[in-house]
Amino acid sequence: MAFEHHFNEPEPHKLGNGVATFARHVWRFVVLVLVVPIIAAWIVRGGFAVVGCAPKAAACLSDPANALGVNAFKTMLDVAWIVGASDMMTLALISLAALAAIIGLRPVWAALTVLIVPHISLLLPVLLVGQTSYNGCAISEAHIGSCVLWGFKMGDTFHNAAIAPALIYTYTPFAVAGALVAGLLGWIVYWGACKVSRPSAHHVFRHTSATRSRE
Repeated sequence: MAFEHHFNEPEPHKLGNGVATFARHVWRFVVLVLVVPIIAAWIVRGGFAVVGCAPKAAACLSDPANALGVNAFKTMLDVAWIVGASDMMTLALISLAALAAIIGLRPVWAALTVLIVPHISLLLPVLLVGQTSYNGCAISEAHIGSCVLWGFKMGDTFHNAAIAPALIYTYTPFAVAGALVAGLLGWIVYWGACKVSRPSAHHVFRHTSATRSRE
């Protein structure tokens, strides 16, 4: 029993020290930065749907409710575009999240972060704009015109949805390659942590001998 106990791999949640734990918190924070804005925008859109507001140019609710709702929707969608469609910003956040997952001894988190999160941060805003636009709503890669939604001009908030699909095709090969690298590096770090956490054979022999002598 003593040998079996000491040679078992450490359980993942028991690996790491304070640095690894802090890194996992960093990973959670960065992922939340990437996904919370678009989730909040979807929630606001859902609120308009619940009260029966179909997408149109005219205001749906009386002010200040209409103004607050539309401004919250536009602001959250703009933030989602900033963190999800800005090349350098997205790359920096994804790299930070993947590195934090690797240091936190979570190789699967690292791989999935690089593979999935960039696509989610682009697909969800595109789908939201598609669900909120209407006939006559101007959405253009050339940023021509401005769609008016519930009395407010959306401008680039909606135009970005015409650019995002090209970014998705650009991100995909890099995301797949990056996920493989992050996952491999993560498993190497995890394996190293397991080796460090596992007691040496000499320590196990001494521990077992001491246990038998007491018996």
